[in-house]
Amino acid sequence: MENKKKITLSRFIACLIILSLVVVGGLALRDAMINPTKRYAMAIEFLNKGEYKQAERAFLIVNEDGNAEQQLGAAYYLAQMYDKGAETFSANGPKAALFYEKAAKAGLVEAQYRLALMYDTGDKIPENRSKALVWMNEAAKQGMPQALYVLGVWIERGYVGDKIPMGKVVALYEAAAVQGHKQAMTSLVNIYGSGFGEFPHNIEKSVYWKNHLEELNTKK
Repeated sequence: MENKKKITLSRFIACLIILSLVVVGGLALRDAMINPTKRYAMAIEFLNKGEYKQAERAFLIVNEDGNAEQQLGAAYYLAQMYDKGAETFSANGPKAALFYEKAAKAGLVEAQYRLALMYDTGDKIPENRSKALVWMNEAAKQGMPQALYVLGVWIERGYVGDKIPMGKVVALYEAAAVQGHKQAMTSLVNIYGSGFGEFPHNIEKSVYWKNHLEELNTKK
């Protein structure tokens, strides 16, 4: 009698295992049948709903099997999720940097800028000024106004050495200013207004940028 009970229990456990395998296999098959485009859309929908774990899982899959554009988007979304975290989703600096770097290497300027800031401040990852400069340079090369301005600030603060190349700093500020960057305009007003080291003052240019700044402030 005891042996029959053991046999029955063993068969019951075996049935449960088989059923579990069938269910898991069915889910895996269902997942495999979802194309990357649909999965990418699902991931964004999950994210918008605050269903972060589901979004993470979907983006991770797209990051591996989507086309180049989808992989780039998935990497950046993952980087932002790990960077910012949420009430139900923990921030993870190393993972954020990993996915920012993947997107940055693919040429996404926002990822280059964010990665540079992370390395500069040591925000959730070890501080690395050399890497910060590399990625901020890449973002600045693409003409991002904030990257141009920040790179100018870093150089002015001596990030590239004690001898400050003010000509380059001013060129960066002007490149940002012509795109409407107010802080860059303010810096130009001050530099041209009083000069900086061997860089001569230029009242005409100082007034020029001051007027532009006032025009922008008036429009606001």
